[in-house]
Amino acid sequence: MFLLFLFGIACQSTNSKVDLSQDWQDQQNYLQASSMPIQQAIETCKLISDVELNGECVWFVTKSHTERNARLPQPERVRQAFRHCEQSPTEVWKTVCRFDAIDVTGVTGEVADKACSQTGEFQERCMIHALLREEDQLAARFPKGKEVEMMDSIEQRMLKLGLDEVSAEPIHQTLTARVVARRFESAWRNNRQYPFSLRECGGLPESICVDAYRIAIKQIGKGCCQNRVRYRCPLKQWLELDFLFGVKS
Repeated sequence: MFLLFLFGIACQSTNSKVDLSQDWQDQQNYLQASSMPIQQAIETCKLISDVELNGECVWFVTKSHTERNARLPQPERVRQAFRHCEQSPTEVWKTVCRFDAIDVTGVTGEVADKACSQTGEFQERCMIHALLREEDQLAARFPKGKEVEMMDSIEQRMLKLGLDEVSAEPIHQTLTARVVARRFESAWRNNRQYPFSLRECGGLPESICVDAYRIAIKQIGKGCCQNRVRYRCPLKQWLELDFLFGVKS
């Protein structure tokens, strides 16, 4: 019995050494892959026996390569990154890898729509990031007075992609409010007496106009605090009271 007990301990010890040896080798492969050219790095990642570490390795080297490979056109960078992401051992890691590749390249428009459609459960977040990157383009495309059209355009784009159940803060409303806020802030910085009114929002629902106002005040207030020129900043409480009581000046 005692011999069997010793034999059992010996077996456990041997297995532990094997496990530790494999873990060490996986870590070494990960470290080596992080400094290799991309093709060689991917092949080294695939040598890692631990599935999660393998997926993380492919994600890491793909993201790093995509960040460095900025000279290529964005669509080509995405295409190359997606090809590398396909080497991930699980679907979850593939979608995470694609999501970060899209964010790193900063694609917008139809390229973003098509790429985000391949990010599985991350598609909505992927599209939100893409739309936020398009804020300047949307502001130029929809001039002041066309706020409702801008909001409808964003919403239709999301619906077209099958994202009909969006988050608690729908991006078509949030992004429209951000554009309105930026326009007001720009006008206010040129004329510190320029008041916020419902005219800033066109025909948008008042709730979105209130959100735009809050965003603008937050941005203006942030700049005032940083520059320490409080006397040049609007009195937040005064503006809020006027706005909430329906002053249209």
